[in-house]
Amino acid sequence: MVTLTRAPSEPAAPVVRPPASAGLLEKARFVHTNRRLGELAGYDVVHAHCSTMSPLSYATIGAAGQVPTAITVHSLWRRYTAFYGGADHLLRWSRWPVAWSAVSLGEWPAHPNQPVARHLRIVSVMRLAPRKRPLPLLRILRQVRAALPPDIRVSAVIVGDGPRMGAARRFIASHDMTSWVTFTGHLPRARIDEHLANADVFVAPSTLESFGIAALEAAASGIPVIGRSGTGMSDFLDLGVSGLLLPSDAGIAAALADIGLGAITLHAPSHEQLSQMSWSAVVERTDRLYERAGAMPIRRPLQKQAS
Repeated sequence: MVTLTRAPSEPAAPVVRPPASAGLLEKARFVHTNRRLGELAGYDVVHAHCSTMSPLSYATIGAAGQVPTAITVHSLWRRYTAFYGGADHLLRWSRWPVAWSAVSLGEWPAHPNQPVARHLRIVSVMRLAPRKRPLPLLRILRQVRAALPPDIRVSAVIVGDGPRMGAARRFIASHDMTSWVTFTGHLPRARIDEHLANADVFVAPSTLESFGIAALEAAASGIPVIGRSGTGMSDFLDLGVSGLLLPSDAGIAAALADIGLGAITLHAPSHEQLSQMSWSAVVERTDRLYERAGAMPIRRPLQKQAS
């Protein structure tokens, strides 16, 4: 594995990365040196993973041609359409011999939903960063509480940590929400599963979810999911049955209030839906991705003319 990022501990697999003290120039040299590592080291396939801005991945794509190359995009590029379109006009990157894919679930045990009368239990799992929209989520929760009668209890658990934790805590304190909104901070998987098992609905407020792994894990646990439309969650939700994707935060708040009132009933996703996201299914699709990458035309280096 080749990466520019640092990690708290080294994984078991070999990792090539610049020193922790590397500056911008040293990282640029690292990218230039390792962009063709897959070809020079004799690998059969290069699989790059990128977000909206991944210099090493993009350099790897640019060097593609002598070894089958696949790339998986982990972010939603919608807001950068003009930028990528302009880059394609200049570089023709969409014509490079690369097989493209988007992100794809470990085994999360399904829990039978045990609703509690007159109690709406909401859960969300996210990194508390602006891109995941934790503060808009809190505004949604506040609207839900205001829309429901006082005798219907509302409780919300938000699992995760991040740079917006302080702002989020200040928000719930200033709006008198501390008695029914709980921040757990970062939790191991087993603890997350406990919170999922005691919730009625999972809320994913981000508008930039290319897929929605946390929402998929909630669905695998048997919890309906509500989120924003225009995201990748439609790939695994049976909309109107196991989830809802709505065009606005106000729409999410209204749907949650209707669930609390019993006007909307959502069910756990079916086994058939979730089986398409199992590891065996993902491995099979990844194998096909590599086969497609191997079928791409090879770019031959230009031969110098003899003088």
